[in-house]
Amino acid sequence: MWSFLLACQDSYKKKQEHADQESRGPEQTEHLGKQRDSFDFQDTATEVSDSELQQFLTIKEVVDSITQELKEKTLIALEKGNMDIERFKEIRAVAQDPTTNTDVNRADLENFKTVYNELKEIQNQAEQKISDRLEEAGMEEDRYRKIDTVFQNSPALQERARNLPQGSN
Repeated sequence: MWSFLLACQDSYKKKQEHADQESRGPEQTEHLGKQRDSFDFQDTATEVSDSELQQFLTIKEVVDSITQELKEKTLIALEKGNMDIERFKEIRAVAQDPTTNTDVNRADLENFKTVYNELKEIQNQAEQKISDRLEEAGMEEDRYRKIDTVFQNSPALQERARNLPQGSN
């Protein structure tokens, strides 16, 4: 999923992972970090050719632009519904489990439903745009996501991207 709302959930997951790391001793955390780096990122980074990396970087610019547009439209839809992201998440939790909060009334839930449907439509449109751009560029969505994950977490791949010949980047 490409959605801004999922990005919020990813942020929560990262906070949880950070809390998990803090609960471990520094030696165990360091060992896990080195193991993850060497296993996940180094091997995959070397599997990305320069031409595929260049293709990825070109597509990434387009995807980032679409993602930024999604964020802006999401914020506008929330504002139009008189909500911020925190209130939206709070009401979503109640919609999923009515026992979570009594601070949400029927009008809030109806408003949430309207905003939620608008956000779903905005997200679907953004996902379709991204899918179309990836198809036009000849890159499979799954491959794009794998490279993007590696790119975000691999200083070596980021360095390779910076050192691509001029005109390629």
